[in-house]
Amino acid sequence: MLLAQPRVSVWARGLDRPVAILPVVDGRVLVVQENGLVFEFDSRGVRAPEPWFRVWEGRVPHRVVGAIILREAPELQMALYLAHVDGEGKSTGRLSILREVVDGSGVASRLWAGTLLEELPGAETRMGGGMAVRNNDLFLGTGNAGEDSLSQDDASLGGKILRFSLADGPLGPSRPEVWAKGFHSVHGLTFLPGFDLLFAADLGPRPPLARNWDEINLVQKGRNYGYPEVFGGRATSDFQAPIVHSTGVRLWDPAGLTALGSGPWANSLVWTGLESQSLYRITLDPREPTKILFFEQLLTRAHGRLRAIATYQNTQLLVGTWNAGPDSPNSDYILWVQPR
Repeated sequence: MLLAQPRVSVWARGLDRPVAILPVVDGRVLVVQENGLVFEFDSRGVRAPEPWFRVWEGRVPHRVVGAIILREAPELQMALYLAHVDGEGKSTGRLSILREVVDGSGVASRLWAGTLLEELPGAETRMGGGMAVRNNDLFLGTGNAGEDSLSQDDASLGGKILRFSLADGPLGPSRPEVWAKGFHSVHGLTFLPGFDLLFAADLGPRPPLARNWDEINLVQKGRNYGYPEVFGGRATSDFQAPIVHSTGVRLWDPAGLTALGSGPWANSLVWTGLESQSLYRITLDPREPTKILFFEQLLTRAHGRLRAIATYQNTQLLVGTWNAGPDSPNSDYILWVQPR
């Protein structure tokens, strides 16, 4: 039986390398670009005239690699966590917090709340940046910044999934808990709705070590996922295997990961591919959430490279392209994907 293809349309245009799409509970959507500009959209994809926030003023060598929202109830306050790189090359990675506070008259102000973490290994690539929130816990997936040995090095926060407990406020503890290790570069993290299960999209090794063994992993506390010792489905008594991986011939180049708990794509994980220029979906068995019932590849080469992705209105997706550059500024757009 052929499955109905999703309805795909352009939701917003005029963007430049969006790294995060962040639906807010009040109906707004924030879009964070690599260059530090944050734009606000309404539910129809109409952008506010001015940027919601400028992470950096002027031309500075900074890059945002990930962002997520944590709503601070019961007050009308929001904390925006930004993973970013300062400087060029082997520089410093940071996790900073921006807060939006709404006063009694409904006026919002935005201010820096501080830096949650300042000791992430920094690099031009393999910085990770995937984030997920569960209650008052923030999870951050990091990369090894091009130094493979860091993924197994307990003294480094590179190539890890970190947990921050934010129950006492947005700044959290002085140092995060290492939840799991042995990753290459985690660009996507998500919880499957209805299940207390965390999944990660990890970029696989590239030549000369190996080719294209990208992974989707079920992340469990204290486990070692093997990189660079093992990858691509291999496991030992010491290392955990992924639930699904690319073949080593055709790369996924996974860049963003989200999950749907209801609707036509219920119990699905969906991720974007950069070099593969595709959208991928697996459906998990709700009785055994590590068992894959269905796999499909969508939108291949229809919109170029894809990176940012978010669940929208519970059953739909917003997906950002990643094609803009010096010769084509502001040419990226966001797709509205409606499963049916």
